[in-house]
Amino acid sequence: SCLVLFGIFFSSTISFGVRTGKLKELEKTYSRLYSEQKPQGFFYGSTSILGQKIIISMNLINSSSTASISTSGSITMNCKNETYSYSNGVINFINSGSIGDCIYENLNEADISFVSTIYDPITNNIEVSFQHKFLLIKIDLTPSNFLLPNLIKPITSQLTIKEAFEKYYIAYSLQDPSGSYKGTKGILGETLTFLIVVNENSTLNFSESGVFNNDCPDEPYTYSNGIINLTNLNVTGNCIQKILTAHHAVLQSSTFDSSANTVSLKLKIEFINVNFVLDH
Repeated sequence: SCLVLFGIFFSSTISFGVRTGKLKELEKTYSRLYSEQKPQGFFYGSTSILGQKIIISMNLINSSSTASISTSGSITMNCKNETYSYSNGVINFINSGSIGDCIYENLNEADISFVSTIYDPITNNIEVSFQHKFLLIKIDLTPSNFLLPNLIKPITSQLTIKEAFEKYYIAYSLQDPSGSYKGTKGILGETLTFLIVVNENSTLNFSESGVFNNDCPDEPYTYSNGIINLTNLNVTGNCIQKILTAHHAVLQSSTFDSSANTVSLKLKIEFINVNFVLDH
């Protein structure tokens, strides 16, 4: 029988197109990893409205759920120990709508209302919105880096794709294989598809269709540092081993690329080495 070859070979220099695709996958993983990050520490920002400059500094203390907010310019206030809550990107200053509260009194005196405070855990920025009559004022606050050197820094347009990929690769490499991975290709008039479905109980389902149609459910595996080890592969009568034997193939390695979210099966068919890459 003829084994269909479906592979992507990576050279030491990753092309712009491949690196762009990888970065998009990394961004998804980055979002998932850090979406639970909560705002903390010092944030600072400013804007100009109708020629008037507004400067805001904010210090959020997670341990006590209190904050200090100060502004200067056309809006002035210096409020300490403001109680706040945080959920799903929204920072809620609990008493800011109540008479006697520092934020309320200062903004009310300036005929300004507090609209919202939104935190983006991916960029680690805060957007504060005020309303003055018919004018909506939005101010972006960024972390004061000299005070918070250990905060996650956002990917900015100043980073090249190469720099961003290298800068954040370690964070993305924490991802484990999950879900389905599939590869298919036609060659010499025949088609072969490999499908791997990763289960939650440290097993996977392996199937092929095309030249042959076979299913190998609940194959145990272990995963560590990018290596997928099929526990029973060398056990006599193993289902996956039977599939490989039918194609005169030997599985040399099975690896997971967390940045691209792909599984790569390195096969040796007689004297030919091939990478068979399964996409998520």
